[in-house]
Amino acid sequence: MARARGLSLPVVPGSDLTLKLFEQVIRPGDRIAIVGGDREMVADLAGRYPGLDLLHYEPPMGLRRNAVAREEAARFIAEAHARFTFIAVGSPQQEMIAGAVRAFPQATGMALCIGASLDFITGRHRRAPKLMQKLSIEWMHRLASDPKRMWRRYLVEGPRIFLLAARHRKGAAVR
Repeated sequence: MARARGLSLPVVPGSDLTLKLFEQVIRPGDRIAIVGGDREMVADLAGRYPGLDLLHYEPPMGLRRNAVAREEAARFIAEAHARFTFIAVGSPQQEMIAGAVRAFPQATGMALCIGASLDFITGRHRRAPKLMQKLSIEWMHRLASDPKRMWRRYLVEGPRIFLLAARHRKGAAVR
């Protein structure tokens, strides 16, 4: 959409950013909090990056409709006092948890909503081929790889952005 409006914006997929953080920024001894995934994934991550102080919280399913569970996840983040927190429970749940952290003034560090990024780093799931990544159609690979889970996100919820953008342009033109 930016390109269509004449804007040239750099694209940094979250999976690339997460990998760069682990490879270039995070150091042994850093406290890292992870919301989502399972014990095996966290163990794989610890094996790949030894010396990290990894804290893990595995929230229950159904976060979208469970305010108490989102608050518990937010509390875990606030009490972890981690340098980085990776919220890996899918959209929009991870953004809802990130928003809930605002209620905890003692929260510190940087939190990122990263979806399946840790699954890619640990090799549990494969990313799209480089060509698809370069063409910005990685979403198509994810849809084809897991259609039962991804169809709604990419075919129903995702396209709503075009309606929101049109409404924004209309409102911006009126002003």
